[in-house]
Amino acid sequence: MQLKSLVRCIRLLNPTLFLLFTLHSAAQADSDYWKIQHISTEAGLSNRFVNSIITDSRGFIWISTNFGLNRYDGHHFDVLTKESKGLKSNTMFSLYEDVNENIWV
Repeated sequence: MQLKSLVRCIRLLNPTLFLLFTLHSAAQADSDYWKIQHISTEAGLSNRFVNSIITDSRGFIWISTNFGLNRYDGHHFDVLTKESKGLKSNTMFSLYEDVNENIWV
């Protein structure tokens, strides 16, 4: 008698759990939207020729250009150049982040 009640309860809950899971998944998908933003030299990018872009583990966007390395936090740029930060060159082609969260140029 108890087994039949348990089976009936599971049959009633199964569609409800499925609906809750579906609603949760849909709400989560809505929160993971893409934000597209046009950034240019007028916004502070050091050069319009972009060679590489990565996002680091802290959420900064690193952009290598033909005139320096740019770190973008979503609002403003920090530009690192040969003249300002002693980099070997102003032209950078590839960017990588290693397992220790170091940016390699």
